[in-house]
Amino acid sequence: MKYLTKEWLNTELLSYTYSQIKISKKTEKYDEGYYQKLYKKICKLYIAAERGEELYQDPQEELRKIEESIAEPNITEEERAKRIRYKRDFISLNADRIKRGTYFKFDEKVVEQDFAVKIQQDIELYKKLPQEILCKIADLRVFALGYTSVEVKKLLKPYCAEQERISRRLRKIAQEETEKAEAHLSEDIGINDCTDTVILGIREKQEGIYIDVDLGGTLFVENGKIIEQELKEVYRWNPHIPNSGLSIILASELHYTNEKFELHFLIENVNEKNESQVGYLTLRGTDIKEIVTSEEV
Repeated sequence: MKYLTKEWLNTELLSYTYSQIKISKKTEKYDEGYYQKLYKKICKLYIAAERGEELYQDPQEELRKIEESIAEPNITEEERAKRIRYKRDFISLNADRIKRGTYFKFDEKVVEQDFAVKIQQDIELYKKLPQEILCKIADLRVFALGYTSVEVKKLLKPYCAEQERISRRLRKIAQEETEKAEAHLSEDIGINDCTDTVILGIREKQEGIYIDVDLGGTLFVENGKIIEQELKEVYRWNPHIPNSGLSIILASELHYTNEKFELHFLIENVNEKNESQVGYLTLRGTDIKEIVTSEEV
């Protein structure tokens, strides 16, 4: 039995709504002009934040500007020494970027599309709110942008508190079941710590299943079989490439019955267009081990 399901995830995400939403009197009535203005404002902030990402910055150009600032004639020696220290720190922190010398041209249209996808996904999530709340929301698009009325915010408070209670209860049960099952493993691998782990690949071999994850690790399910895999593709995330795609573990739990382990993952796939899908990955085997290497076995 799975506890950390897609339904649980929706409950978890909706529980944050009260704390994330802001109040605006302009949301009390449908106003297309207000929506368009708000959308452009928040989209602009989103674009600015993305533009600042390291992937789009030329490290050599940044270093050149720092060196120019050090060479300025009309500064004190104290200020010059401070800028030299900053250069040293910059080189230390960005050694890999400087060595690669590569960066990507920022494409504002692509980021605008990413933002549109994100807001649409939020709208789909909020459609799952109770009807008594939905009927009070004048424009769900504005709600997805983070604003609502005083009346709706008041309705959200008890609802979100209840969703949080349900989510925590299910997470607690899953963690307890996992800890019980882990007592039967040949080694402690910390299944509960798999949340937010990026999956780089799944390899089926005669001896079992290998799940390659980021930070150079591999989970090995001995005599493993894939029982359920809703998302067939694994997006091999590359931190040095924008929109490379991503497959990430949102939740994990382990069960032990009839001398077999069942490892359940709730996976999110994000493709190159920033479109997201959530699905189950369930594996069954006689043991689970951690291999601290990403090299293929």
